[in-house]
Amino acid sequence: MINWANSISLLVKNALLESREDLRLKYKNIRKYITSLKKVRYGRNNDLKGKVVAISRDIEIADDCVWKPVVQKIVLSGGEYTAKIGKCNLYISTQNTSDSSLARERYLNLRTQNGEEILVLDREAFLQSQEDTNEQTIG
Repeated sequence: MINWANSISLLVKNALLESREDLRLKYKNIRKYITSLKKVRYGRNNDLKGKVVAISRDIEIADDCVWKPVVQKIVLSGGEYTAKIGKCNLYISTQNTSDSSLARERYLNLRTQNGEEILVLDREAFLQSQEDTNEQTIG
């Protein structure tokens, strides 16, 4: 007779391992992208110099078209990307937070309640602020 509890447990365990591996692969891709951007950065824009920026898990696990513009702005503006919420002083969030980002945002709220200054921006506002800077520079 098949032990369904063990079978289900094994399936859940395998799914968790796969999702962890997917997340590791995503972080590896983000790091590769950052390395490629650092090669072309000539220090022109220092808007984020001294900023350590973490992004919402929703952004990190999304398609390339979602996270690449954010990471590109961070790196090309002199900021440093981190996956660690405990190290950031700027956090890029999404308007609709899913379960995957809740733990991070709770920890972020705890840090701000303890008196740490952490700027929190929505992804769209963060990307828009770059466009405003470019318009001011050109005009």
